[in-house]
Amino acid sequence: MSSPESLIMEGLSRVNWGTVLTALLGASGGAFAALNRARGRRRDDMQAFIDQLQEERNQYAELLREERHADQARMDRMWADKAASREYVAQLRAHIHRGDPPPPPSAPDGYIE
Repeated sequence: MSSPESLIMEGLSRVNWGTVLTALLGASGGAFAALNRARGRRRDDMQAFIDQLQEERNQYAELLREERHADQARMDRMWADKAASREYVAQLRAHIHRGDPPPPPSAPDGYIE
């Protein structure tokens, strides 16, 4: 009966090292391809995340533009009302200073009572 060491040596001498090397290179190539695919998927996932963030940023920018326009419209109405109020106050003061009797003059257009 052969010893375990001799069996190992006999097995090693029968091994076709070209086949082993080819198998190792094939396995490492497969592993490399799998890593590249995983890396590519991570890049795709990251790009999808970036695209989503940019889309949300654009939506918020549009919302801010709309709010800014609405604020500007409110400010324009406020300034128009302020101008109408000043005009009406000037008419009332002139009415009083002239000593005109009641009723006071009518409010101008655009005056909010």
